[in-house]
Amino acid sequence: MLDELIDHQEMPILYFCFSRRECEIKAERNSHRRLLDKREQGAMAKLFDEICELFQLDWEEDTELRYIRDRAMLGLGFHHAGMLPIHKEIVERLFTSANLRLLFTTETFALGINMPARVVCFDSLRKFDGVSFDYMKTRDYLQMAGRAGRQGIDDEGIVVSILDNEDIQEAPLRRIFTGTPEPVNSHFNLSYSTLMNLYSRFGRKLVGAYEKSFRYYQTQKGSAKKRESIKAQETARILRKLNVLEESGYLDPQEGLMPRAKIARQINGYEIQIAELLFQGVLDDLEPPELAAVFTSLVYEERRADQMLTTPNKRMREVTRLVDKAVRRFTAIEAANGFEERIKIPDFGLYPAALAWAEGVDFEDMEHYTTAIGGDIVRALRMAIQMLRQAQHALDKDYPLHHKLEVARIAINRDVVDAKRQLELG
Repeated sequence: MLDELIDHQEMPILYFCFSRRECEIKAERNSHRRLLDKREQGAMAKLFDEICELFQLDWEEDTELRYIRDRAMLGLGFHHAGMLPIHKEIVERLFTSANLRLLFTTETFALGINMPARVVCFDSLRKFDGVSFDYMKTRDYLQMAGRAGRQGIDDEGIVVSILDNEDIQEAPLRRIFTGTPEPVNSHFNLSYSTLMNLYSRFGRKLVGAYEKSFRYYQTQKGSAKKRESIKAQETARILRKLNVLEESGYLDPQEGLMPRAKIARQINGYEIQIAELLFQGVLDDLEPPELAAVFTSLVYEERRADQMLTTPNKRMREVTRLVDKAVRRFTAIEAANGFEERIKIPDFGLYPAALAWAEGVDFEDMEHYTTAIGGDIVRALRMAIQMLRQAQHALDKDYPLHHKLEVARIAINRDVVDAKRQLELG
């Protein structure tokens, strides 16, 4: 298929795979192709060097960046969420130059990035939806297929999908290719932080918040019986969450917001986990690098292939035991109230790596601590920085932990993790 498209000069090509690893494998398998002539190679080398100079990078010293450059000199590349953010940025800038003729990428390239191509290829029409492999939604297909055709350049875009015999027999091709995009349905699920903020104003009367939601508006087209059933379910869910917050010491029917809630309501995301750690005193005796590792563990979610490569020492085992126990106090109350989906339990898979990073190791040395790929590590550390900042702002400046949280945040917000620096350079 690629031979046919390239022979007819139908490029640039966006080739969508639904696996990070497959993007890199296909880029390697196609490294026999020479999609640029000498003049275009010269332009590519000049552009690549200019981008590296802009971001203060040395591709000769960076093995992964050198690999990206080698592929780019052939006119091809790969792009996925597991890459370092700065490397993704470089690939995106190369693609806009029109000299990157063949790009293997995951669906993230179709979200929020205006990067059209002459041709869009689908390696498969089946993708993992978080539970199982199934055929794509029409909405997702159109989002990606819509990248085919460059305005003002192409009269039309070309979309090619690879089908095997099973697909021809079973795939809902008419629905995928020509169907109406699935509607976006609102899910009414108030966070604990939102509930605490509403409780401060309305008390238990906030159960009426559902009638102000977009979800309520969407259900008005249904039958009266169905509307009442949904309303009863949503109200019951709110009441159960309020019961959990009252039983766990965040809310009180007479006193309103308790100290735990006054802290938690100032944090957006992981507010319960952080409040539990604060009020059980788990964070007070930790050093800044340990705080950085704990907050990284709050936000990190291990991918199936990720592994910790170091054996936890006695100190780490004790810290992670206390952190886990503190959060499970709340999840136990959720379980007693019938919640199947509970707040996230800390994932300590990146703990040694985050600890080492906060202590100053080079990013290249992170491979000694975890098999997680660079982009996932950077993403977790950046999220941890946000949580450290929010927790710090929620505390009084005279509280000793306030300063230690700042030290922890500064320690991990450096080099490839420092998003602000990258933005200023670029």
